[in-house]
Amino acid sequence: MSTDSTVITRDRSALWITINRPDDLNALTPAVIAGLNAACDEVDKDQSIRALVITGSSGGTTENFSVGMDINFLGKCFADIDGVFIPFVTSVHKVLLRLESLEVPVIAAVNGFARAGGFEILVAADLVVIADEARIGDLHVASGLPPGAGATFRSRNKLGEQRAKALLFSSGTLTGPEAVAAGLALTSVPRGELTDAVNKLVSTFNKSPRNALAKTKAGFTQTQGLTNSASWEVEIGLFRDFLLNDPMAAEGFNSFKEGRKPNWL
Repeated sequence: MSTDSTVITRDRSALWITINRPDDLNALTPAVIAGLNAACDEVDKDQSIRALVITGSSGGTTENFSVGMDINFLGKCFADIDGVFIPFVTSVHKVLLRLESLEVPVIAAVNGFARAGGFEILVAADLVVIADEARIGDLHVASGLPPGAGATFRSRNKLGEQRAKALLFSSGTLTGPEAVAAGLALTSVPRGELTDAVNKLVSTFNKSPRNALAKTKAGFTQTQGLTNSASWEVEIGLFRDFLLNDPMAAEGFNSFKEGRKPNWL
């Protein structure tokens, strides 16, 4: 379901959602968050989808993934902290949790500047493919605010304590290659090659059944911060559930034994 603020499209096995506010730097509003939730709904309904890709639209004076909250909406937030501001930031937090628990990999295709809420989206993604020319950073502190939707703990998980603190305390930014070197992105390519790079990555997921992807992603998500022993308890539980409840659990084994390609539903 596309709106004026977001455009949802299908490209082979990937569902793409584009934040479509180029004249406003693809800034976040309640409508954008609603669009992200709508994309998650579509992924939940369509078992043929293997990835959700989030990107920003082109066409403004600068190239932006998302610069965070819309400046006009921010005025309304400051006018009503508990009635507007906190509920909105909470809605951002909830949709990021939803992205993290989605059954398919979530890819941030970072085409340009990503800061504040835009940065919080990309650190919640499973994988980041970034343009060489992009610049990313939290930048809340430089605006006189702390982050509120997960930049602290998610950047720590991706970067480690020291690098995360240095980046957020200084409101620093990273280019695409720097983000790869720091561990925030998988790969960096020239902006014109970004879509092809994402499509190539998504194509590697098509070799596997969706539920195997889902259980593997859940293993990463549900074991965050646990000891190895506790993590194994989670993983073996996911493994057993898959074997007992997924009708395709033995398809890989059976296809190999029968000398044919697997038929993933």
